[in-house]
Amino acid sequence: MLIANGAPSSYLTVSQYTDLIASPSVFPNDDMPLITPPNRATTANAAAALVTPRSAQTQTQALTQTQALAPSVFDTLEHQGLNLHAVFSLADLPPDVQDTLALSDAERRYFRQLILIGHRGRTLWSVLQQRGMCGEHPIDQFVSECITQWMNAPLRGHVWRQVFPGSQSVGLQRLGSLAGWHHPSPFWVGVNEAWGSWFAYRAVVLADTDLPLTPHHESASPCISCVDKPCVSACPAHALESEQTGAWRLQACLTERKQPASECVDRCLARNACPVGAQERYTDAQIAYHYLQSMRVIRARY
Repeated sequence: MLIANGAPSSYLTVSQYTDLIASPSVFPNDDMPLITPPNRATTANAAAALVTPRSAQTQTQALTQTQALAPSVFDTLEHQGLNLHAVFSLADLPPDVQDTLALSDAERRYFRQLILIGHRGRTLWSVLQQRGMCGEHPIDQFVSECITQWMNAPLRGHVWRQVFPGSQSVGLQRLGSLAGWHHPSPFWVGVNEAWGSWFAYRAVVLADTDLPLTPHHESASPCISCVDKPCVSACPAHALESEQTGAWRLQACLTERKQPASECVDRCLARNACPVGAQERYTDAQIAYHYLQSMRVIRARY
């Protein structure tokens, strides 16, 4: 969440908002820059190389292995803090989602599923601190390494491609909505009734797996029953006061965050004031890391 001062008329247009939300490192549920994952080739034949046909026997063995491992197949990721997973049938995804994937004919023939991976709470950050922050985009790099290890261990033998992190734009929040992971909030960060806003989308993988599909998680928005709305009153820029009309004053938020002595440089007071999912709240260092990353983008572009 970005917080700021500004005149009452300081609203962003739809195109301006779309441009900002597409920027890396701005929103906590989609907050890290993109890098090319280690398993992707950089040549024009990368997709073809990843979907090389296998014998019917090899393919059947891989699918049988996947089905047998399904209850514990995500354990490797869980231990690394990547504790949110949703499996979709690729063919059943809405057309707008499929369009963003820009699949080749070969990929459409061999990939069966899209796997959305995220994290909630502090575990990923704790594991990453023990491992060490490496590279220009340490979280993306770590996640890519975890995905490669995962696909080469419990899912060994399957054809797969990591779409995100990567060079391709992916509608992560759209996928999260299809999974039922979040509801809109006044501070424009997705909120879940169990873990609040303290989660993020970390990876999207296409694979020829046959994992059990994840049903849509049905839940009521915690914001509906929230009477006091402490997030609205906590914002020093009053950027959320018109949230009931959907006119979030994003420009006011940006302006406040760029002030030299702003409390909003390395945190979002509105987000911190939300009581939902307090047990999953990031550490102060984790929060500061993400918001300082977003400030670099804001100062460079706005």
